[in-house]
Amino acid sequence: MPRKTAPKSGTKVRSEGCLGAADFGAALAQKWKQSREKGDAVSLLLLDLDGLHQLNTTYGHDQGDRALNATIATLTKSAKADGWTVGRIGGDEFAIVAPGVATEAAFLRADTLRREVDGALARAIQHGSVTASIGVASSPRDAKSPDDLMRKADLALYAAKDQGGSTVAL
Repeated sequence: MPRKTAPKSGTKVRSEGCLGAADFGAALAQKWKQSREKGDAVSLLLLDLDGLHQLNTTYGHDQGDRALNATIATLTKSAKADGWTVGRIGGDEFAIVAPGVATEAAFLRADTLRREVDGALARAIQHGSVTASIGVASSPRDAKSPDDLMRKADLALYAAKDQGGSTVAL
Protein backbone atom coordinates (compact mmCIF):
# COMPACT_ATOMS: atom_id res chain seq x y z
CA MET A 1 0.00 0.00 0.00
CA PRO A 2 1.49 3.40 -0.95
CA ARG A 3 2.38 5.80 1.84
CA LYS A 4 0.93 9.30 2.01
CA THR A 5 4.12 10.76 3.50
CA ALA A 6 7.68 9.66 3.06
CA PRO A 7 9.25 8.23 6.23
CA LYS A 8 12.85 8.91 7.16
CA SER A 9 15.24 6.66 5.38
CA GLY A 10 17.05 3.85 7.12
CA THR A 11 19.19 3.33 4.01
CA LYS A 12 22.14 5.61 3.33
CA VAL A 13 23.28 6.62 -0.12
CA ARG A 14 26.78 5.27 -0.72
CA SER A 15 28.97 7.19 -3.11
CA GLU A 16 32.26 5.28 -3.27
CA GLY A 17 33.85 5.86 -6.68
CA CYS A 18 31.40 8.64 -7.51
CA LEU A 19 32.70 12.21 -7.32
CA GLY A 20 30.70 15.12 -5.96
CA ALA A 21 29.69 17.98 -8.25
CA ALA A 22 32.71 20.23 -7.58
CA ASP A 23 35.23 17.41 -7.94
CA PHE A 24 33.51 16.21 -11.09
CA GLY A 25 33.72 19.70 -12.59
CA ALA A 26 37.47 19.72 -11.95
CA ALA A 27 37.83 16.21 -13.42
CA LEU A 28 35.87 17.24 -16.52
CA ALA A 29 38.15 20.25 -17.04
CA GLN A 30 41.25 18.04 -16.64
CA LYS A 31 39.97 15.32 -19.00
CA TRP A 32 38.94 18.01 -21.50
CA LYS A 33 42.42 19.53 -21.45
CA GLN A 34 44.16 16.15 -21.78
CA SER A 35 41.91 15.12 -24.67
CA ARG A 36 42.47 18.41 -26.49
CA GLU A 37 46.25 18.09 -26.09
CA LYS A 38 46.12 14.61 -27.65
CA GLY A 39 43.67 15.67 -30.36
CA ASP A 40 41.13 13.14 -29.05
CA ALA A 41 37.39 13.43 -28.73
CA VAL A 42 35.80 13.64 -25.31
CA SER A 43 32.19 12.77 -24.57
CA LEU A 44 29.92 13.65 -21.69
CA LEU A 45 26.92 11.61 -20.63
CA LEU A 46 24.33 13.15 -18.30
CA LEU A 47 21.99 10.66 -16.65
CA ASP A 48 18.81 11.55 -14.78
CA LEU A 49 16.50 9.17 -12.96
CA ASP A 50 12.91 9.18 -14.22
CA GLY A 51 10.33 8.74 -11.47
CA LEU A 52 12.59 9.05 -8.41
CA HIS A 53 10.60 11.90 -6.89
CA GLN A 54 7.36 9.92 -7.24
CA LEU A 55 9.04 6.85 -5.72
CA ASN A 56 10.23 8.89 -2.71
CA THR A 57 6.82 10.51 -2.26
CA THR A 58 4.79 7.34 -2.62
CA TYR A 59 6.97 4.64 -1.08
CA GLY A 60 9.46 6.52 1.08
CA HIS A 61 13.03 7.67 0.89
CA ASP A 62 14.36 4.20 1.73
CA GLN A 63 13.22 3.06 -1.72
CA GLY A 64 14.71 6.20 -3.28
CA ASP A 65 18.02 5.55 -1.54
CA ARG A 66 17.98 1.99 -2.87
CA ALA A 67 17.47 3.37 -6.37
CA LEU A 68 20.34 5.85 -5.95
CA ASN A 69 22.66 3.17 -4.57
CA ALA A 70 21.85 0.81 -7.45
CA THR A 71 22.52 3.62 -9.94
CA ILE A 72 25.81 4.63 -8.32
CA ALA A 73 27.01 1.02 -8.13
CA THR A 74 26.19 0.39 -11.80
CA LEU A 75 27.73 3.65 -13.02
CA THR A 76 30.93 3.33 -10.99
CA LYS A 77 31.43 -0.29 -12.06
CA SER A 78 30.99 0.63 -15.72
CA ALA A 79 33.09 3.79 -15.44
CA LYS A 80 35.92 1.86 -13.83
CA ALA A 81 35.81 -0.81 -16.54
CA ASP A 82 35.84 1.83 -19.30
CA GLY A 83 38.38 4.16 -17.66
CA TRP A 84 35.77 6.91 -17.36
CA THR A 85 34.98 9.31 -14.49
CA VAL A 86 31.54 9.47 -12.87
CA GLY A 87 30.06 12.10 -10.59
CA ARG A 88 26.79 12.85 -8.86
CA ILE A 89 26.03 16.41 -9.88
CA GLY A 90 22.53 16.72 -8.45
CA GLY A 91 20.02 14.79 -6.37
CA ASP A 92 19.24 12.25 -9.09
CA GLU A 93 21.54 13.50 -11.82
CA PHE A 94 24.88 11.95 -12.71
CA ALA A 95 27.60 12.83 -15.19
CA ILE A 96 30.17 10.62 -16.89
CA VAL A 97 33.16 11.94 -18.80
CA ALA A 98 34.49 9.59 -21.46
CA PRO A 99 37.85 10.76 -22.83
CA GLY A 100 38.86 9.46 -26.24
CA VAL A 101 35.29 8.44 -27.09
CA ALA A 102 33.59 9.92 -30.16
CA THR A 103 29.88 10.68 -30.45
CA GLU A 104 28.66 7.44 -32.04
CA ALA A 105 30.54 5.19 -29.63
CA ALA A 106 29.40 7.30 -26.68
CA PHE A 107 25.77 7.06 -27.82
CA LEU A 108 25.92 3.27 -28.18
CA ARG A 109 27.67 2.85 -24.82
CA ALA A 110 25.14 5.20 -23.20
CA ASP A 111 22.27 3.04 -24.43
CA THR A 112 23.90 -0.07 -22.99
CA LEU A 113 24.55 1.76 -19.74
CA ARG A 114 20.92 2.93 -19.61
CA ARG A 115 19.73 -0.66 -19.92
CA GLU A 116 22.18 -1.76 -17.20
CA VAL A 117 20.96 0.97 -14.85
CA ASP A 118 17.30 0.22 -15.62
CA GLY A 119 17.91 -3.46 -14.79
CA ALA A 120 19.71 -2.60 -11.55
CA LEU A 121 16.86 -0.27 -10.58
CA ALA A 122 14.23 -2.94 -11.26
CA ARG A 123 16.12 -5.34 -8.98
CA ALA A 124 16.79 -2.78 -6.23
CA ILE A 125 13.39 -1.24 -5.57
CA GLN A 126 10.47 -3.18 -4.26
CA HIS A 127 7.70 -0.86 -5.44
CA GLY A 128 7.16 1.66 -8.18
CA SER A 129 9.18 2.24 -11.30
CA VAL A 130 12.34 4.27 -11.86
CA THR A 131 14.29 4.38 -15.12
CA ALA A 132 17.19 6.38 -16.53
CA SER A 133 17.40 8.95 -19.30
CA ILE A 134 20.77 9.94 -20.77
CA GLY A 135 21.90 12.91 -22.80
CA VAL A 136 25.14 12.66 -24.78
CA ALA A 137 27.39 15.41 -26.15
CA SER A 138 30.89 15.20 -27.60
CA SER A 139 33.74 17.46 -28.50
CA PRO A 140 34.71 18.60 -31.02
CA ARG A 141 31.30 17.87 -32.62
CA ASP A 142 29.12 19.69 -30.06
CA ALA A 143 31.32 21.91 -27.92
CA LYS A 144 34.36 24.14 -27.74
CA SER A 145 34.70 24.21 -23.92
CA PRO A 146 33.86 22.04 -20.90
CA ASP A 147 30.99 24.39 -19.98
CA ASP A 148 29.64 24.19 -23.52
CA LEU A 149 29.91 20.40 -23.41
CA MET A 150 27.91 20.33 -20.16
CA ARG A 151 25.28 22.65 -21.66
CA LYS A 152 24.93 20.52 -24.81
CA ALA A 153 24.69 17.28 -22.82
CA ASP A 154 22.03 18.90 -20.63
CA LEU A 155 20.01 19.85 -23.73
CA ALA A 156 20.34 16.27 -24.97
CA LEU A 157 19.13 15.00 -21.58
CA TYR A 158 16.06 17.23 -21.84
CA ALA A 159 15.43 15.82 -25.32
CA ALA A 160 15.59 12.27 -23.89
CA LYS A 161 13.09 13.19 -21.18
CA ASP A 162 10.83 14.90 -23.74
CA GLN A 163 10.72 11.58 -25.61
CA GLY A 164 9.14 10.02 -22.54
CA GLY A 165 12.27 9.07 -20.60
CA SER A 166 14.11 5.78 -20.40
CA THR A 167 16.03 6.65 -23.56
CA VAL A 168 19.24 8.22 -24.84
CA ALA A 169 19.44 11.40 -26.94
CA LEU A 170 22.12 13.49 -28.64
